[in-house]
Amino acid sequence: MRIDYLGVSLIRLCEEDIEEVRLWRNAEHVRMNMEYQVLISQEAQRKWFHSINNIQHFHFIIQIGHQRIGMVSAARINWNTRTGDAGIFIGEQSYLGSPHAVFAVLAMMDFMFEVMGIERLEAKVNRLNRPAVFFNQKLGYQAKEPTSQSLFQEYYVTKATYFQRAKALRRAAQQLYGDCMKIQYRKGIWNRLDQCLAAVHTEMYTVQCKTY
Repeated sequence: MRIDYLGVSLIRLCEEDIEEVRLWRNAEHVRMNMEYQVLISQEAQRKWFHSINNIQHFHFIIQIGHQRIGMVSAARINWNTRTGDAGIFIGEQSYLGSPHAVFAVLAMMDFMFEVMGIERLEAKVNRLNRPAVFFNQKLGYQAKEPTSQSLFQEYYVTKATYFQRAKALRRAAQQLYGDCMKIQYRKGIWNRLDQCLAAVHTEMYTVQCKTY
């Protein structure tokens, strides 16, 4: 599956990608902002991939042109409540603070809210990572009441709040790259994905059934 939108490509994680993702995830600049900071082995990475390769998890490689820079995700989706957990990390340090990281998050959130029908996303952010805290607030994320003295604060955002608070960011990105989302995917893997993509508005989205 591949999504081209706002100048970035989001490519659904495949088993062939997991070693590159593991090396990114184990990098010090990524690990220091994660709640789980243990170095991940190749075997643990394989087990993790097989546990998330399903319709409850959307993990995407972020690609700019031919350069792969990190991963953005909507995971642990509950289709009954239409909720999930969002996250991103940039593995290539030269892209830290890049607008492409912002556009990747916008692309993922637009896809999950507009196409897949998700109503609420949650995120957990290191309180010391001030740029991430500020960015999430710009997207409309609100802090939950803390339940512990953890270094990590839980946030949530609803679909309505996101489209209200992120309006300026989305408009700026769409002025640069257009507002049409191109989605390429292989039909018949998951019925829910087929149903969601069959229902999207053709004037805003280009949907192609293709093998990836």
